[in-house]
Amino acid sequence: MRAKITFISLSVLLMVIFLLALLIHANPSALVCTARYHLALSTQQDGIAISGEVLQVFRIASKSEGVVSQVGVITVNEKGYSVNRTTIIKFVGKDSDGYLRTLRKGIVKNENDDLPDAITDILMSKQKLFFYKVMPISGNIYGIRDLRRTIAVCRADRPEGMHRFTRIFSPAMSSW
Repeated sequence: MRAKITFISLSVLLMVIFLLALLIHANPSALVCTARYHLALSTQQDGIAISGEVLQVFRIASKSEGVVSQVGVITVNEKGYSVNRTTIIKFVGKDSDGYLRTLRKGIVKNENDDLPDAITDILMSKQKLFFYKVMPISGNIYGIRDLRRTIAVCRADRPEGMHRFTRIFSPAMSSW
C-alpha cells in the first residue's frame, strides 16, 4: 500500500512538473529580433572610409529592460576591425504615441572587439535618450522602429504567446 501511494504521488508530481514546463514555454520569456546592417560611409572632413556588415540582435526581456548585441566586421580605410559588443538598455516610459523612452545604460565590449573608440563615436549617437516602438505588423510579425525608420522586422516563433508583448508595447498602455 505504501509503495502504491508513493508511486501515485511521484506520478502526480511528474505530471505537474511536465504541465508547468509546457505552460512556461507557451509564453516566451523575451522578444528577440535580428537585423543585418551593411555600412558604407565616407566622412567628408576627416577622409575616413567606413564599410562593413554588422549583425544586430534586439532582445527585449520585459517592459523595463533589453539588450542589443552587435557582431560583425568593419573596415576603416582598408583596415579590418572586429565588432563584438552588448548594449544594455532600459525602458523608462512611453510617450502618448507609443514610443518607448529608452536609456542606454552601458556598453560592454568583448575581448575581440577592436574597433577604435573614435570610429565608434562616428557611427553611434552620443545621446542618452532614444525612442523605439515595437509594432505588431501581422500575426506573429513585429517591427522595431526608431523615430526615422524601421530598424528590424521580427517573426515570433510562438504567436500564441506574443499577446504579452502586444499588451506591453501597444499605444493603449501609455502609462507605466
